[in-house]
Amino acid sequence: MTRTVSLSYEYDACPDRLWRLVTDLAMLEPLSNGLVTFRGLPEGRLTRGQCLDIAVSPFGRLPWRPYVIKVLDRDDDTRRFHTLEYGAGIDRWEHWLSVSETPSGSRLSERIEISAGAMALPVSLWAGFMYRTRHRVRRRLLGLSQSQDAT
Repeated sequence: MTRTVSLSYEYDACPDRLWRLVTDLAMLEPLSNGLVTFRGLPEGRLTRGQCLDIAVSPFGRLPWRPYVIKVLDRDDDTRRFHTLEYGAGIDRWEHWLSVSETPSGSRLSERIEISAGAMALPVSLWAGFMYRTRHRVRRRLLGLSQSQDAT
């Protein structure tokens, strides 16, 4: 069974600045705020065609598990990326993210489709929690107040 998590957030920040933040691999671990730690992440930005063969550990305390992130698309002009991920008990974690300009700054929209067998529901609930946490961390990293919520 596949579960979908869809989120959208508004930021009082330049869309190009937000786009650079969400495509910078060095920001992946800080954005995860201790919920997931990563081993083997390269430096730089997500790159179309890139295949990240890494390891993940929930909370940095549970055993390290192999995890793969394939960057199917990253387009700086449209500020969109699409990844296919799997490993650590997840059959498929497909992630679409876009950043668009708004009158007051930018909007980040993302959709995550998760296939994890019998664990699809709890994994999708975990994903929603993790991505809501990332929103709060992004706001802090962008120097914004913490008052805006997901739409």
